[in-house]
Amino acid sequence: MIKASITLAVLSIVLSFLMSTLSAFPLTTKATTNSESSNITGGAEQVSKQFTLCYEDLINDIASFQDDPSLERAEARKEAFTDFARDLTGRYEGLSKEFGNRLDTITAPLH
Repeated sequence: MIKASITLAVLSIVLSFLMSTLSAFPLTTKATTNSESSNITGGAEQVSKQFTLCYEDLINDIASFQDDPSLERAEARKEAFTDFARDLTGRYEGLSKEFGNRLDTITAPLH
């Protein structure tokens, strides 16, 4: 029972992290950003859809430079992705703290 609780807690934390990270992706225009799923399967499906949309947005953006090359737009993209990468550092730190807190809560009865 404890193993299943730990597994589900880890999966829910990881899926929540991925959803929040993908929703902050600089080029995302079509992804639903504030929808959370109440179960693991729904969360995995949501992450999968968001990942696909982010990937499509990235490919479309790269292709758009073929038709309309723009140094200003390229610099703006570079800045957006740099900011996104910096933001990920804070998100990873938050993920680490959340893992620690959740696992402490779940494993407390074992001590």
